[in-house]
Formats: sequence, structure tokens, C-alpha cells
Amino acid sequence: MEKWIEMFGEEAVSKQLELEARYKVIGQEATRRAYEQARTEDGGVTRTNLGQKILGHQFEAVNTGIKTFIDACLKPHRGTKPSYVLIVENIKEIYGEHEEHMFGVITLTVFSVLLNGVLRKNCQHSNLCQTIAKELYDEVKLQAFLNCHEGKATSVLTGLEKRVQALYRRAYALARMEHENFSFAEWNKQDAMQLSASLIQVVLKVSNYFEEYKHDNILEIQPSQSLLDGWNKNEAKIIESSYRLCPTILPPRQWENYMDGGYYGELQSTSKLLRVHRQQDVFTKSYMSTLNQLELEGVRKAINAIQATPWVINKEVLEVLQELVKRGGGIAGIPNLKESVPPSVLPPNYTDEQLKAHKKKLAGWYRSETRRKSICLRALTNIRTAEEFKDYERIYFPCNMDFRGRVYPIPSFNFQGDDINKSLILFADAPACEDENCWDWLLIEGANLAGVVRSPIGGSAFSASNDIAEAIGLNPFGMPTIRTTVNRRQQNKNLFEDPKGSIGGLIAQLPAVDTALDIGKTALLPFQEKEMTQRQLKEALSLFPGQNNLLIMKLREEMFDELHLAER
Repeated sequence: MEKWIEMFGEEAVSKQLELEARYKVIGQEATRRAYEQARTEDGGVTRTNLGQKILGHQFEAVNTGIKTFIDACLKPHRGTKPSYVLIVENIKEIYGEHEEHMFGVITLTVFSVLLNGVLRKNCQHSNLCQTIAKELYDEVKLQAFLNCHEGKATSVLTGLEKRVQALYRRAYALARMEHENFSFAEWNKQDAMQLSASLIQVVLKVSNYFEEYKHDNILEIQPSQSLLDGWNKNEAKIIESSYRLCPTILPPRQWENYMDGGYYGELQSTSKLLRVHRQQDVFTKSYMSTLNQLELEGVRKAINAIQATPWVINKEVLEVLQELVKRGGGIAGIPNLKESVPPSVLPPNYTDEQLKAHKKKLAGWYRSETRRKSICLRALTNIRTAEEFKDYERIYFPCNMDFRGRVYPIPSFNFQGDDINKSLILFADAPACEDENCWDWLLIEGANLAGVVRSPIGGSAFSASNDIAEAIGLNPFGMPTIRTTVNRRQQNKNLFEDPKGSIGGLIAQLPAVDTALDIGKTALLPFQEKEMTQRQLKEALSLFPGQNNLLIMKLREEMFDELHLAER
């Protein structure tokens, strides 16, 4: 640490360490809230990573117990059979030769219901039996449907995979069955409850997760102390290891080896030089073994150079985005922050065609709303991050790479993000154009931003950008100062006359201006009273690389109230 204090000063290092510690806490709180939320949702506990691991820890033991119980039910023997054996025989008939799949479905259903129930404090034995009977019936009914419609099996299973919560999965499956007019005999409720109770007893015998307990003469299934201790201990570990990544306010630590680089404090252990997701498979082990024998000095040098590039928050764009959020979004890449109006309700006496059309509209509305919420969350997160870092003179983005050698910034807020993300940052030390070669490339970039197909120097795109730049009096070697005079306008007026009113005709009307924003405003004035196409907008703003988003948003009040520019 003394090394960093000597390089950057004690105050700067202290601020960096405080920043990482705070983002560590933010990540921990987010994980804690997620686990608290999981305990309130149907099936929420077993959807968490911890729930999956707890299920997996004793799944084989429970599966073996269930298998023994089912085999005993199906095995011929003397005496009176329990009435629920008819249900077991029905299940066996549906699954046929796929016995292992049948055992797995029954085990997962019973085990999941018990685990979700006891940790959600829904512990009454009768309630758990009802839930198991209902979910097991739905699983068997679905399998019977797939057996009858093998050609639709892939489509149905794909649709189920896209739905997370059990409520939506069940509704989807029932809708598909109804569409095909599929029917399946109902189970006797009393027999189904007895079967569920018997399956619970099997789990109690082979697993130490649950215990029977009577409270006011009501039988309950309670979590055992070992389950509670294991859950709380592992949940605490998961929360402790959680984090949220952020930009740094010091140049990121250079990568000296595979493990050492990037962050300074609490986030130091969160990232490695190489992104590896499946660390235990054969390919990864072989890859890492080979990689450890190589000298990666050149690779590390390249990554270190990228992450040492200083950036700064674009405060002007941030102010515009903040104002747009206050007004409810709906422009400049920010979707409407309010929920859209759902499709109108069906009339009292609707036809089958109306019902089908309504369901289609409703499904489209749900998909649209899900996408809107996702984009809103990402946009608001980016804006909040920019608000936090706007007062720093320089910020940095620690980087690493994947196994293909592609370099990525580590924080989610970075220079490879979406349009809003990119518009919120600028190079902190961007050099001015100092020679003709630099100027040529700037013009080519202007043409590219205008939507013109990339072409070499001397091509049409380059020539168009160069002519326009000369017409408005752009100083090739003094980019910050932009002027145009009446004489210059008149000299170039004929060059840009265009009956369609494109950028060429507009530039001839430019008054004297000093900034890119002023030029943008003036150039777009003729379109104030008529519709502007997306291409015309790009043409008008193409001369100012890095300024397009700012110009669009700055002009929103004066010129674009009725234009749809969300897709810039």
C-alpha cells in the first residue's frame, strides 16, 4: 500500500479504498434483498444458487428412497393395496420406459415443495400435501400431453424454459393443452393427498432437513436445526462474497500476473486477468495449464495500456439525461418510465377470433413491458453511476480478457456499454488535431457517423465531409473554434444547393456561430416545421464526432417535441 500512497498520495488512495468498500456493501445488500425476496415467492428458495446446492446435496438419497417406495407400490403383493397405488400405476403408464425421469420428477417435486414451504414458514402438513398433489398432477399431465403431441414437444419445452416462476410455467402449459383440446383424467383428491403424505414420510426418513412437529394439534413439517444452520451459514458466505464493480478514480493496478491487477482494496479479489466461467471442465484445465507455461508480458502490457486511459463524465449529457428522467423518459434511448397502457378488455360477448387476437396483443404487451423495464433499469443505473463519478477529474475502467484474447472493461458501466453509457463519458485527455493525417481521419469518422459507407481518403465520403467542413469555415487545426462568415457562406452556396433540403442546402444559411451546438441548432432550423428523417438528422450532426447524442438531447425542447428520436 505504501507504494500506491507514494505514487498517488494518501488522500487519493484512501478515497479509492472507500469507494471499493462502499460498492462491496452495495453488492452485499443487493444479494441480501434477493434472498429475502426469494423466501416470499412460490418456488423462490429453490431458484437461488444456494437452494439448488441444498437440493443437490441430498437429492440422490431422496431419489433412492422415492424409487424404493414407487417400486414397492408397483410390485404385486398379497393383501389390500392403498388406494393411491392406482395413481402410481397411472404415473408409471404415462412415463413408460423412462423410469429414471419419472423418479427424478417425483423427487424434485416433493423435495422442492418441502424446502420452499418450510423456509417460507408455510409448514402445515395438509397444505404441503395439497401443493405436492397439485404440482405432481401438473407434471404428469404435461408428460401425457407431450406423449400425445410429440411433434410439439420441443416448442412446449422451449416455452417453459423461457418462464421462470411456477405460476407462469403452469399457465403456459395449460394454455398449450387447451389450444390442442387436450384432456386428462382428474385424480381422486383423497388418494392424491394420501400419496403426497406417504412421499413426505419417505423424505423424512432419508433426509435430515425436516422434522414433524405438532402445534395446537396441527401437524407441521419444520426445518431441522441442521438445515437452518446450513442455510444461514451459506447465505452469509454468499452475501459476504457478493460485490458490485465500479470504475476507479486511480489508474487501475497494472496486471503483473494472472491474479494480481485491477482494483486496490475490497474488490481486488473479484477479478482475474482471464475470464473463465467453467473452471473445472477438461478444456479449461488444459487451457490454463498451457497458459501458465507462457510469458504474457506483451498481452499484459496491452491490457494495462487500455485500462490506464483516463475518462471523465460528460456533465452536459448527464444534465440532459437527468432532465429527461424527470419528464418521464420516452426519448434519447430512455424508454417511458411509466407502464404503457395494456390492451383494452374484451367485450362481454366476445368471439373466439377476438379472444385469440386479445391474447396475442396481451402477450406482446407483456414482452414489451419486460423489455422496457429492463432498459429502464440499465439506463437509470448508468445515470446513477455517472452522478456519483461526475466530480472526479479522471476515472478509469479496469480491464481483463477472455480466453480468445478479447479485452473487456470489468465494471458494467464502461466504454463498451450501450448508447447512454457511451454518451456519459469522454476522454479526459483527448488531443487536438495537429496534422493533416489526423484531420483526414476525423473527416472520415464524420462521414461514417452520417451513415455513409466507409471509404478511403479521397473517396466520396471523405470528399463530402471535407467540402462541408470547408463550407462552414471549420479550422482544420483548431477544432474547438468553429466559425463561418457571410462571405464564406456566399462563396460556397452554389456548392451545396439541394432541392431536397439536405445538409448541403442548410449549411448555406448558417449565421456566424462559435460552437458545435450552435451550428447544430441553426442547421436544423428549416426542419422545425416539418418531419425530419433519421438520415437527415445524422447528416446534420455528422461533423461533430462524440457530440451527436448531446446535440440531439440539447435540441429536444426547441425542435424535436413531436419527433421520435429514441432510435438515433
